[in-house]
Amino acid sequence: MAIGHAVNDFYALMLSWLLPDFEAAFGLSHTMAMSVVAVAGIFNSMTQPALGYVSEQTGGRKYYIIVGTFLAGAMSLVGLAPNVWVFIGIAIAASMGVGLFHPNGAAEVFKAVGPRDKIGRSLFAVAGGVGIALGPPIVMRIVNCHGLRGTWLLFPPAIILPLCFLWTLPSSRARAGGKEGAPTPAPAKPGHLAIVIVLFVAVVLRSTSYAGVNSLVPLRCEELGYSRLTRGYVMSLMAIFATMGGLLGGYLAGKIGSKPIMLCSCFLSAPLLYGFVARESWFLLGASAFLMTFAMPHFVMAAQDLMPESAGTVSGFMMGMAWSISSLILPLFGKISDMENVGFAIKLLAILPIPAGILVLFIKRSALDFGTFDEGTAK
Repeated sequence: MAIGHAVNDFYALMLSWLLPDFEAAFGLSHTMAMSVVAVAGIFNSMTQPALGYVSEQTGGRKYYIIVGTFLAGAMSLVGLAPNVWVFIGIAIAASMGVGLFHPNGAAEVFKAVGPRDKIGRSLFAVAGGVGIALGPPIVMRIVNCHGLRGTWLLFPPAIILPLCFLWTLPSSRARAGGKEGAPTPAPAKPGHLAIVIVLFVAVVLRSTSYAGVNSLVPLRCEELGYSRLTRGYVMSLMAIFATMGGLLGGYLAGKIGSKPIMLCSCFLSAPLLYGFVARESWFLLGASAFLMTFAMPHFVMAAQDLMPESAGTVSGFMMGMAWSISSLILPLFGKISDMENVGFAIKLLAILPIPAGILVLFIKRSALDFGTFDEGTAK
């Protein structure tokens, strides 16, 4: 499942990595290009809560994962688009495939490892960062050698992985509760929904910042005159730091709980991201990516712990609906980039994790680790 997450996120981020190339190919402004990313993000994200719920009711999670991964691979065909409308259509179809995979993959992992295994659940969550880290150099080298039309060479994983899932994943109905010996998650209590809503708002703010930075950094590289390959290495470096942050955050949260990790992530990533633009420091960009993803999985995991009987639906809202709302906001920062410059837009995005951290401050620590530690350990 972790490999599947890596491959799906690889396809999902291709648009952002190649945004300057598509701007040149179709004559798009920053605002129009960010709007395409936003539309794709909406179709990716809006489907997730509904599909998470449907798979819980029908037991078809395995097949959603298989079909979603195959459909996500259509993103590799985007370079063959003859015009901007076909380009948008392919992006939407592939993004819906990514939306099929995420809530069902997260719920499958939740049931496989149990609620106490934060490291195992974090491993799945940050595996997407591995795909994002490997992606830019591979994509940029292929486009350098074969042009945009060569992106179809990236399609094979979308065939191989679904075949692996078909062979290895058990029937969803056969998977009734986590691994042998794993504790049954505590049922949701009154008031948990309110906490999940607060977490949801925090995720929207963080997701807007993270998605905006991923889309604008390639444009910032172009603004500074970097080559396509250099742009790919910058994005890869950012993703490597992000993956390391997610892994370390998962390990530490298993020891000290999620709230300190969330607060550290929200309040420290903002000044580092601002400093990246102010000083043109790629180290600060990497450090900010490290801290932005330091707690990214834990917002989803906390919501799953609070409402374990609806893990798929809740995962869909936290991973899907939140990103959908973020996608609706992204064109605003594209417009700001056109009116001012890309660096100024990134500085504004750097502010968003701070109110997210303020929201987390008002949530009791025990609520963020509900069902994870023994009673009385997380207070």
